[in-house]
Amino acid sequence: MAKLYISKEDARAVAARAMLDISEIPFSDKSIDTWKNIIIYSIEHSQLLPLIETCQKEHDTSAVLLEAINNFYKQEMEVAEPVDSKNVDDKKILLQLLENLEASYIGFKAQIHNRNELYERIHSRLKLEERIPYEDFFATRFDDMTTFEKRLHKVIRNYTEYIKANNEQSKQLVIQLKHLDKKIPKMSSLRRHLDFWLHKYDTLFVSDPAMCLVYTGVGDKIPFPKGVEIEIREYLEKLS
Repeated sequence: MAKLYISKEDARAVAARAMLDISEIPFSDKSIDTWKNIIIYSIEHSQLLPLIETCQKEHDTSAVLLEAINNFYKQEMEVAEPVDSKNVDDKKILLQLLENLEASYIGFKAQIHNRNELYERIHSRLKLEERIPYEDFFATRFDDMTTFEKRLHKVIRNYTEYIKANNEQSKQLVIQLKHLDKKIPKMSSLRRHLDFWLHKYDTLFVSDPAMCLVYTGVGDKIPFPKGVEIEIREYLEKLS
């Protein structure tokens, strides 16, 4: 087409003769780009046939012309191979899950310093010899705490509430990822851990101001599944 109508003025003229609205067609100094725009416009506005008929009347190249437009249509107008939207959604959810898990871990690590300090302060001041799990220790010794110790207790409790907010978001995400349990083996353990952790928070922590920690590993035997983040990242690499 570009060889038949060399200049953009020629292209504009034949488009007008085919009764196309040339005011809506971008014209370029490059004839090939101009014809690309003309053909796209004629296809989108169901005016391709008048354009072809006009060109055929002016040039005896009907077979070549039809083949050229057919090839153009295949290359430029057919829908591209659709992206697997499910994989795109999974990737987005998994990345958000990693972010939430990281936030919970940061809260847990920050909590440890205050936990250890409070534990040692109470042990030293009361000259205690028994060593019981942190969760039970703070709950049973809450009434024996000094004002400063109760302040530390409150800080630890605030960290637990921060972890809860991220665990809650993580739970909603892992529910959406049940179909990946076989591809990410520890995903089901993560779902079970988060579900139990949040249940313990809601049924015990909220109603008991003496409680400052929510642990599910030692006593309840439902720990955070170590290595789940590695499995998630490995799966994400396969999606890339």
